[in-house]
Amino acid sequence: MLQACGIGADEKLVTEIVKVNLKFGIYHTMAMLNDGAGLPAKCVDKREKALVSDFLALWKERRNGI
Repeated sequence: MLQACGIGADEKLVTEIVKVNLKFGIYHTMAMLNDGAGLPAKCVDKREKALVSDFLALWKERRNGI
């Protein structure tokens, strides 16, 4: 999925995606992962917000090829 969209996947990114998927109990599609406003809106506590913000920071790095 990531390679098809041109996003370089490594173990850290895949681990973060799995954590987010497990935390919210759903498999996130590329559209859901790209939704920078939708993921934080799901958060109900500080732990979830921290998890999502860490993921989004890493996601933006990988998406921009940094």
